Amino acid sequence: MQGVAAALLVPGSLSVIGQAEPDPVRRARLLGYWGMCASATVLAGPIIGGLLVDGFGGPAIFLVNLPIGAAAILLGRRAIDESADPEHAALDPAGQALGIAVLGAILAHSLADADSATFQRLYGTGIRDVMR
Repeated sequence: MQGVAAALLVPGSLSVIGQAEPDPVRRARLLGYWGMCASATVLAGPIIGGLLVDGFGGPAIFLVNLPIGAAAILLGRRAIDESADPEHAALDPAGQALGIAVLGAILAHSLADADSATFQRLYGTGIRDVMR
């Protein structure tokens, strides 16, 4: 689930770089750094996740995101200027309802399937065991 959410954030992060840096040479360098960090996380993520699970148990892989997320929010508020056009700001109730319904269906399916043999074979344990 976290991987799906991260994949949905990638286009937004690239647009922030494009908006934040008007100089094309500097923007190209920032995009290179972004690509380098993204590539490093593909390698480091499973290694760090494995170390966390072995050392502290399954819930540790979720708790490690709290300080990283807090740091990203604080740094983002300081370094990224608002780029939204207030005249184009509008709610999308149909899109929001659809998003809630899809995420709810995915969550319900995951929880219903948490103790099945297929789920345990793929993920090693049920969700209820991890949350204990």
